Amino acid sequence: MDSVRAAASSGCALVAGGRLWRIEPADVLDVLAWPRITPVPLVSRGNAPELLGVFEWHGTVVPVVDLGGLSAAERQRVVIVRTAVRGGETPLAIAASDVLPADKASAAESLAIDELAAKLPRCDR
Repeated sequence: MDSVRAAASSGCALVAGGRLWRIEPADVLDVLAWPRITPVPLVSRGNAPELLGVFEWHGTVVPVVDLGGLSAAERQRVVIVRTAVRGGETPLAIAASDVLPADKASAAESLAIDELAAKLPRCDR
């Protein structure tokens, strides 16, 4: 668990669907074991990124997305990142099969958090 805490404080790389994604330290809010997720009704499934559902984190409802088409058995952790939405910040959780400290994943692709958030379905109706 110490390596997970280090990943949250110094940036990390998450493993999703056989790919490594690097997240900058300023964007990482927390790294958690897989939480209990509540599915969101009327969301189309199978699109990338896929909105898996939501969970509560420190009194805030956080959407969980899957970048890599992970099976339920592969989903082991979530990396909670900060995103900009309509002029404000909001947390977003990304499903991962593993999380590594940034220094262990030099070949990881950089993940553009705000571009990812822009691809998600809007749920403000």
